[in-house]
Amino acid sequence: MIAKRLMVFMLLEKGYTTAQIAVLIGVSREMVRVYELSWIEKNDQFKVLIRQVIKESEKGKLWEHIAQLLRPLDLALQAKNDMQSRAKLYQGDIT
Repeated sequence: MIAKRLMVFMLLEKGYTTAQIAVLIGVSREMVRVYELSWIEKNDQFKVLIRQVIKESEKGKLWEHIAQLLRPLDLALQAKNDMQSRAKLYQGDIT
C-alpha cells in the first residue's frame, strides 16, 4: 500500500488526472481524490522530496531498489500457490 501511495503522489506531481491515476495503479478514484486533497495540503518540503524521488525513478535506480525490497513480500504471496517459491521462502533464499 505504501508503494501505491508513493505512486499516487508521484503521478499527481507529474500532472496526471484522478481517472488516469486510478486506472494506472488499480485503485479507486475516491482513494486518489483523498490523496489529491492531502497533496494540496502537504508542505513544500514533502513536495521537494517527491520531486527528488521522481528524478531518481527516471534514472531507473529507484525501481530496481524497490523491487529488491519487495522481493520477500512477492515470494510470500507466491508461496501460497507455488511450491518453488515456498521452498525459497522457507530456506531464506530471498535474493
